[in-house]
Amino acid sequence: MAAHAALEHGINLEVPLPFERERYVRDFVTTSSKDEFDALCAQAVAAYVVEGSGYYNVGSYVAQTSDILLALWDLNFKKELPGGTAHIVRCQFEGFPDEGVWSGYVPNRQTYIITTPRVNDEGRAISGGFWTADQYLALKG
Repeated sequence: MAAHAALEHGINLEVPLPFERERYVRDFVTTSSKDEFDALCAQAVAAYVVEGSGYYNVGSYVAQTSDILLALWDLNFKKELPGGTAHIVRCQFEGFPDEGVWSGYVPNRQTYIITTPRVNDEGRAISGGFWTADQYLALKG
């Protein structure tokens, strides 16, 4: 969704990957998802494997080299997998172990979270938008 919106607005699309394409697409559930991924890569200015490979490395790279990290996240703090959205968002606010190692490092990054779904486990409506570390830590508890 975000890649399509970027292309529609004339924004260059880069596709940093956690693994080579053949390995990465094994995680896709449907053929149509693979086809859509390949079509987006064909429109990208670059598609490349991030140094070190793996989901954490690509998440760390994207977060630390972006002026704004766009996170589509369900706000589930308890389901944190290495390199998953919860993990990368936590590192974005609390610090990455490899902070500042990437070429193109952006020191004063912002984070924009779009919650999916709109209601968290406690039934509170959470709106999307730019978050501060204080807001993140308050919700995390």
